[in-house]
Amino acid sequence: MYLALEVVSPQAASLGAERRRTVGPGGLTIGRVPGNDWVIPDQYISKQHARITFANGTFFVEGLGRNPIALGSPENLIPSHQPRPL
Repeated sequence: MYLALEVVSPQAASLGAERRRTVGPGGLTIGRVPGNDWVIPDQYISKQHARITFANGTFFVEGLGRNPIALGSPENLIPSHQPRPL
């Protein structure tokens, strides 16, 4: 199973091909510094921003940084360090 992720903000164009990622069962980490699987150099991305994991046939997202993660809409913020199914 695979999950497709894409940055859709106005800054997406500056990322070029790096604005899209395909995630497999091994998951990935997202952040603005090297060492993450997907590095997004943006001031609103935490150094270690999020982790995508896969378990029991479902992908999960977990916020790792101080900057919040929203699912579906800007109002739907998820608490840090609490994985949510995608």
